[in-house]
Amino acid sequence: MALSLGLRGHHCKVDTLSLNQCKLGKSCCAALASIFKSGSSQLNILDLSLNNLKDAGVVLLVAGLTSPNCKLEILRLSWCGLTQKSCSYISSTLITDFCQVRELDLSGNNLSGPGFGLLCSGLKSQHCKLETLKLNECSLQKCCADIALVLSTNNSHLKELDLSGNDIEDLEVELLSNGIANPNCTLETVRLSFCSITVKGCSRGFGTELQSFPHEAAGP
Repeated sequence: MALSLGLRGHHCKVDTLSLNQCKLGKSCCAALASIFKSGSSQLNILDLSLNNLKDAGVVLLVAGLTSPNCKLEILRLSWCGLTQKSCSYISSTLITDFCQVRELDLSGNNLSGPGFGLLCSGLKSQHCKLETLKLNECSLQKCCADIALVLSTNNSHLKELDLSGNDIEDLEVELLSNGIANPNCTLETVRLSFCSITVKGCSRGFGTELQSFPHEAAGP
């Protein structure tokens, strides 16, 4: 990836790099990781959405995010062919002292499975700095119990959570609302549009909580 040579240059001041839908594969991730590790990179925002990176690419990419030289705060990996396996790799990255990522977009990846719980375990770490997590259309179903535990911990910094387009039903919403009602919860915006929630679920889940704190439960 010849572009990486320029981005590692001492005179390069690029802080935002958008490479969405560029037909990139996992091979580009090693080159990008080397940019993160270089002491000269100023990259703060990276968008790799709609590239076929897969889990193997994420393994290579996150190796650079743990470098003390990495300044990246916003990472977009939506629709990149990832599975629940990537959750473990990302989690181990978020819990390191040097990872500065505050916004992570994993939308459009099939993250369903026990691996998703590993991602939530990372979010509970005192070292995790994540404030925005986008998980819309990730084929999630039984995920809210794990997320509620994240919101209940006093280590979480999450302010915005997008779960739109997942098969989340009324009972799941009730579990999620228990986490939101916790005094430790820092969440300000939660998006649940195009989920399998009925009026009954809204009443049982958010009926009382939304009267007591200014969080936004965003609809379509």
